[in-house]
Amino acid sequence: MYSLEYLYIRNYKMLPNSSASRPVVQVVLSRESLDSQILFAIIDSGADYCTFSYEIGEDLGIEIFSGENIRMTSLGSSEPVNGYLHSVEMEVITEEDEPPWKISTKVAFLDRAIPRNILGRDGFFEYAKIGFVDREQTIYLSPYC
Repeated sequence: MYSLEYLYIRNYKMLPNSSASRPVVQVVLSRESLDSQILFAIIDSGADYCTFSYEIGEDLGIEIFSGENIRMTSLGSSEPVNGYLHSVEMEVITEEDEPPWKISTKVAFLDRAIPRNILGRDGFFEYAKIGFVDREQTIYLSPYC
């Protein structure tokens, strides 16, 4: 049923001194076949959008503030933050014997540096079949076709 299986990652930069493990995968973001970035991102079913720090967008050559502005709130912040939606190509890193999994999607680059990248419902979940087995600290993924 699922074509990809990942173990949670311990000590992801979000909580460097924590023993907590998180459902993290590697993705490549690119824009118009120019530059690309290989990144780690948490799969977060509670997040509305895929969110990345503004530096990542700038490194891709994106004029961050030219995107559609969205206001977002988080349980970890008392103040709403501004995100700017941009179209990108996203590839989920797979094993060598697996076919590449690439999607064209929109992600939000925030107006400030953030401690973690997030794959949320809009922009990622709509393209994926996702299973979490938290007790085994395992993520199961496959493209939604």
